[in-house]
Amino acid sequence: MFLRREGLGLAEDAILVKLTVPTPNSNWEYIVPVPTAGPYTPPGQATCGFVGYDLQRHVKVFIKDTWRVDLPDIEKEGDTYQLMQVAQVKNIALCFAAGDIEYHTTLTHLYQDELWACKTKKVLVPHHHYRLVLDVIGDHLTNFSSLWEMLRCVLDPLESHEDALKAGVLHCDISVGNILIVDRRGILIDWDLSKRLVRKPCLSDAVRQPTRTGTWQFMSAALVKSKEAPHTFVDDLESIFYVILWLLVMYLANSMSPASRTSFIQSVLDPEQFEGTGGSAKADFLQGCSTLREVMFNN
Repeated sequence: MFLRREGLGLAEDAILVKLTVPTPNSNWEYIVPVPTAGPYTPPGQATCGFVGYDLQRHVKVFIKDTWRVDLPDIEKEGDTYQLMQVAQVKNIALCFAAGDIEYHTTLTHLYQDELWACKTKKVLVPHHHYRLVLDVIGDHLTNFSSLWEMLRCVLDPLESHEDALKAGVLHCDISVGNILIVDRRGILIDWDLSKRLVRKPCLSDAVRQPTRTGTWQFMSAALVKSKEAPHTFVDDLESIFYVILWLLVMYLANSMSPASRTSFIQSVLDPEQFEGTGGSAKADFLQGCSTLREVMFNN
């Protein structure tokens, strides 16, 4: 056990637990410490991230523990990785294993219409406990060391996006948090909200997740303006633009005062205004109605 702690760079007295990831052929076992990333709010998919030790391959891996949306036409993230690996999509992680945890499913949606249930206008979506194992352990994109490295690490996911699009996969959640720095290159992760552009024939009439997908600050102007707007590849490209904009304003030395920087982020990156919709600030910014052209940036 000491060797496993040493392999993970942990102290001798660090608490470790064993996780199992079931796959169709076998169960894979991993030793993990406390999560490196976890859920910060009660709603959502309760996603936790672990840097773990693979007991079969004897290497460090990243383990994602989450509650995936369990609808017929929502692909499992592991299946999406498998498709992209066959298509040789560049700048993505290698998926070692992925699988559902047996019996760990939500049941709340089954009782939504009962007389005793609290009434809500929201559609309650079923979720299933799911684990995914990746070969990369990267650094946050916000920890870039230079303007060149930042742009390089955002350009790489552009290649991922193009290759995935050719393979029939649209990411739908490009954000600062979903790009990792690995050996000074960018890796696009978190494909759990992606959608297939070519549906399986038997699922042609199935309902996709009844909500928009994406991280609010990086969603396109069209998506924040309307809940009904379809998510296309153009929206993902716009998200990449907002990733660069966010990093330039928040993490690169520039001539903006703290007050003007806060005002810009809060207004242009469009906080939610009413029942899941935003204002027109992003659209105005794209049309040139902004004072950002007066800002000086330093590498």
